[in-house]
Amino acid sequence: MIVFDERTQVKRAIKMWVAMYGLDRTYGADKRGRKVGAELMALDQETATAADVEEIIGGSSWACKRACDECDKETWDIVELCNDNATAWVCRDCLHGALRLLGDA
Repeated sequence: MIVFDERTQVKRAIKMWVAMYGLDRTYGADKRGRKVGAELMALDQETATAADVEEIIGGSSWACKRACDECDKETWDIVELCNDNATAWVCRDCLHGALRLLGDA
């Protein structure tokens, strides 16, 4: 189980960018991989926001709200539940609801 709040996603986006593109390599026609990596690494990972990451990378998919597989609400308060065969994204409200149901069992 992994919590995918905004802070976790910002840190993960920085780590994934550096792992994929490095700090000393370039990519694509515009050769901006090195510049993006350096700008991401310069962020304070404890205060940076998803908007900061989006501004640097130029896209929001690296750190964004996720939709709950149970209620379809997009939120930062979500966990990833997975096993070998499937992955589910469950928001805080639905997770609490499931726990309440288990308490009633």
